[in-house]
Amino acid sequence: MAVGGATRLGIGPGGSLYGIVRTSLMPNWEMWPIEWADGAFVLHNWINTLYIPPLQTPGLPAEAARASWPDDARIQPGLNILIGPETTTYDFAWYHCGASTPITFPEGIQADLYVRRGGVSDSITATVALGGGGVSTSLYSYTTTLKSFRATFCDNLPWHTDIAGDLDLPWPADVVVPLTDMRLDAKGCVASSAVREAPLTLGYWQTTLHPTAAEFRPHDAPPPTHLLWLLGKVDVPHLSTSPTVGSELEPIPLETSLMPDGTFNAFHLVYDQAHYGFDGFDFLLSEVRLNDWTRTAVEPPEWQAAATLAKPPLCGDDPFDRGSRGFVALAGNLVVPYFGTLEGPSTARPELRVLGWDDYVGFTERPKAKRVWDLLVAEHPYDFDLVYAHHHTLHTGIFVDFRQDDFTVVNFDSAAVVSPTQTGIYLGLSSGTAALRALAETTITPLPAALEDPLRSTMVQQWVPKIWNNPSLGEKYVAVLEQIWDDAYHFTATTAQINGLGEDIPDEPEGGRTADCLHLVRGPQPEEEPMDRAHRSPELRDQPQRRLHPLRQEHRHSGGRLRRGQWRCHPVAESGAKTPGRRRDLVRSELRSDGDQAGRSGLRRRGGHRLPGRVGGRRLRWGAVGWGVPGRRRDAECDARGDGLCRSAG
Repeated sequence: MAVGGATRLGIGPGGSLYGIVRTSLMPNWEMWPIEWADGAFVLHNWINTLYIPPLQTPGLPAEAARASWPDDARIQPGLNILIGPETTTYDFAWYHCGASTPITFPEGIQADLYVRRGGVSDSITATVALGGGGVSTSLYSYTTTLKSFRATFCDNLPWHTDIAGDLDLPWPADVVVPLTDMRLDAKGCVASSAVREAPLTLGYWQTTLHPTAAEFRPHDAPPPTHLLWLLGKVDVPHLSTSPTVGSELEPIPLETSLMPDGTFNAFHLVYDQAHYGFDGFDFLLSEVRLNDWTRTAVEPPEWQAAATLAKPPLCGDDPFDRGSRGFVALAGNLVVPYFGTLEGPSTARPELRVLGWDDYVGFTERPKAKRVWDLLVAEHPYDFDLVYAHHHTLHTGIFVDFRQDDFTVVNFDSAAVVSPTQTGIYLGLSSGTAALRALAETTITPLPAALEDPLRSTMVQQWVPKIWNNPSLGEKYVAVLEQIWDDAYHFTATTAQINGLGEDIPDEPEGGRTADCLHLVRGPQPEEEPMDRAHRSPELRDQPQRRLHPLRQEHRHSGGRLRRGQWRCHPVAESGAKTPGRRRDLVRSELRSDGDQAGRSGLRRRGGHRLPGRVGGRRLRWGAVGWGVPGRRRDAECDARGDGLCRSAG
């Protein structure tokens, strides 16, 4: 509303009127203001120009009404407000979203506005010096410095804007968000903005955002009335858009909400795919968040140190210590070959704790891989409490664990080595030996030519206590590994390395009387693979090509169920060649996965072997793939008889 009067109006051609209208003073001696956009913009101006178009025109009167005054193209039909270098203004204010404190522009404005019955139209531009400090203000309690302001209106509504500014988020976020094109709603409130494309690294969490736009969305629990949401992508540590080993980490689509004090509010996951990659493993991501930070305390990671091979880094607990660091919490299904989704001892899925400033991977509980095997007439839960080791260079890692089973008819050690592409279950002497070698290859580069300190001490003092409940047993496997160690072979060739010892294959550990592995691979694989020359044992390196894995399982997925597949033992040497040391009791067996009972599998013996029991008062022990009596040698008669009483591979 504005009140004013003119002392003189001129009559022009066709009945047009032109004159100067001065704004009247209110009782408090202030000028009547012009307000628009629901009171968001308020202008006090002393001198206004009135122009009423001609009433009589050669053509339609509307055509003349759309035209400007012939003597000054800036004068439009209506009450004109022209503010520029030659004119003065008392004040212009922007009451952002009903704020009690207005935004003003002390360096002045330029305006070319006209007021009609429909409202205020045209443009207004604030003077903000380039390179200056800008105009400090607050948008929804977010500290902001305006760098430019220009807005056009049509009948009171914001039509087009060119408003830019820097939104400052203090510690713990410690970033400045460059808003480049703020857009206003009908009430003059900033609704959204483009963001200059530049990575923003959150100070406390060291997590990088890649926003392209910003929105201010209503807050359910004000104040503030609206919250900042940054739209774009986020670098989530260890996470990629492809579950493929060796894939470069890529930012994933996330909407990030931060509070005016710089604390984290929420992530919204923008689902554009079901599977993500976590260090190459399949990961069904369901939630991402940053840990809580307040002025009095920070949320601790509460990770289980026993779940990770590496030593946990120190995050710090002082909220205002710039050396303190936060973490990213991930929830979802981490899927590994053969075992499927990893579980926790007390929860269905342990949460992951990852860091933007360290490669460490933490778990709220030690992950567990579970299956159920049918052994003769009993069901045997076959599970591993896994330990995670991150690769020294690549974005990948492995899970490992060792277990020892001692039943009436079964006594064997086993270890699992789980990578993103395959799961290897190693039995007997190969069990702990392969697990330790896999950890060394994953975390150490380059590998030493001999297993000696400091690597040997690291195994005994740090790795063994995490994997073995009985550290003295683990130390025995370190001793076995020391015998076969060189820097050339791959851990999957552990059995071949042990066989290379010949008659020197050790009888200890007690549960390691066999040397073989069951290898489960993801996806179709060839039944036989050549052994890489560098991965052969020294005794076999120059011999004819041999099988890489004495026991291989082709493991296929179909609609979430496992197809029945055969695994077969392959001799270490080609037919007719002599194998150093003891030969294997090679029998055919079957790993059967019951499709109608998810997560269960059965291990059946084939080949006409006698049921296990006792022979000569001695208990039969589980061999690599068959039953045998310790101490009995295989010979031609034993081969011909095929009664299952021959000693297996060690």
